[in-house]
Amino acid sequence: MEKFFSNGKYRLKKFVLGQLKTNCYLIVDKNDDCAIVDPGACDPALTEWIRANGINPRFVLLTHGHFDHVLGLKQFLSLPAYIHEFDKEMLDSSKKSSANFFNKDIEYNEENLITFSDGFKIPFGSDFFTAIHTPGHTKGSTTYLLSDQTLFTGDAIFAGTVGRYDLFGGSEEKTKQTVQKIANLSGNYSIYPGHGRPTSLEDEKKTNQYFLQ
Repeated sequence: MEKFFSNGKYRLKKFVLGQLKTNCYLIVDKNDDCAIVDPGACDPALTEWIRANGINPRFVLLTHGHFDHVLGLKQFLSLPAYIHEFDKEMLDSSKKSSANFFNKDIEYNEENLITFSDGFKIPFGSDFFTAIHTPGHTKGSTTYLLSDQTLFTGDAIFAGTVGRYDLFGGSEEKTKQTVQKIANLSGNYSIYPGHGRPTSLEDEKKTNQYFLQ
């Protein structure tokens, strides 16, 4: 998938990576600068596309600390990588990140890791990403809002459902609060989740059982 979005200002390229088919998104501005959301595995197709198209990766945004969203950090050790302060511990524990289930090791650059809390803003192009704390799947699960129109929700919200909350840091009650928090956003938003197809906030309000409760 490569498309223009947010009033035609950005290109969006999706790669489906790793054993759990995680969506990795590249958001490219008019200057070919790029933000990378959730590089879930080391895949030469990802880095080759970046090289072949003259793209300039600037930073990595992690929606949470599960292994299938962070293993590809190894390919971008020179870039700043952002993760919520509550999920930083997951990068240092194969058990907390569930990497132990698949005999995987997480490699990242401590010096380039940046932690944040709710509402943190990351400049990008003529806009910025706003970090919205959306816990439930993990303690630090984060949705990134770009340009008041686009949400990258990780495993917090999928088309028609929400992320599981029975792993480390998960909480059913926090998931319910997150759904309410997103539902209370005014206007419609495109939603790009960590797995599966894209959707919109308007559609989820009409069809997602967790929004209808």
